[in-house]
Amino acid sequence: MKMVFAPAVKLLNRLTYPRKFGLIGLLFALPLGLITVFLVRELNDRITFSAKEQLGNAYRRPVQQFAADLRDHRGLTWARADQQKTAEELRRIEERLQRDIQDINAVDRKLGATLKTTSMWAEIKDKWGALQGQAEKASPVDPANRHTELVADLLALMSHV
Repeated sequence: MKMVFAPAVKLLNRLTYPRKFGLIGLLFALPLGLITVFLVRELNDRITFSAKEQLGNAYRRPVQQFAADLRDHRGLTWARADQQKTAEELRRIEERLQRDIQDINAVDRKLGATLKTTSMWAEIKDKWGALQGQAEKASPVDPANRHTELVADLLALMSHV
């Protein structure tokens, strides 16, 4: 064991007391400094993640509203007991859906490149465009399935964000 510590003992024997304390202080400060660097890096990573999470939440809110209105639209497509009342409600919900689309378009212009959602959103808009207006003409079963596919796509978009 003496052989392992012999170089350190020789070095400390040649140093004066102030230099010995300086060396010991430096040996304690190096690991502390290294731990501080790792801590700062971890905190910065968490701050970056939280900022991205806030962007995702800002994107997600209008998408959730669109999904809720789409579910209402699907329900009215299935329930056609009172044809005139249902047609009026469908028009009202389609207006809400158009406002939702405008809101999502605005958010997508701002955050789509950062969150990589623009292509997914464009695909969903295309599917909605194909479905829109057919709810009153088609049988309830087919549009309901398309609504379900569209809601599933919206859920995939929300999980992506």
